[in-house]
Amino acid sequence: MPTHEELLVPLGKIGEAFSPGSDKSKNISIWEEALTEDVVWEAPFAEPPIYIKGRRAVGMFFDWLLENVPNFEMALENVYFTEGEASYVIQVSGGGPVLGGGVYNQQYFSLIRIHDGKISYFREHFKVAETYRAFGRDRFHDSIAEMQRVADGDA
Repeated sequence: MPTHEELLVPLGKIGEAFSPGSDKSKNISIWEEALTEDVVWEAPFAEPPIYIKGRRAVGMFFDWLLENVPNFEMALENVYFTEGEASYVIQVSGGGPVLGGGVYNQQYFSLIRIHDGKISYFREHFKVAETYRAFGRDRFHDSIAEMQRVADGDA
């Protein structure tokens, strides 16, 4: 069983991409280092629920967020490790100015599972109304659908 420190390594890599002033051209290699090929990111309480599968699609989602909030800042507030599993729950606050105006101000609670030293699963809970306010409901969901189509090779 990995140590708590080992479980946090891939999350730290993701944090590098979200650091203000980071070189976004390195994100693809960060996603490869931090995410399993078949990683799942889901937000079951969004309306409609969101389910994204695959490193390419999840990486595209993270890149989309960073493109729309280029000075995204986040703070890890708490980590809650589970017993008997390579997983934990994190509490994170994050956001910043949105391209085109406004500010994105979010609170996240995410269940993260680790497999072979990489993140294999994100189950994210966040303020859906804040996401829709900042990005627009239809625009947000259309972007998610397009990311999955591209990742699946359908676009």
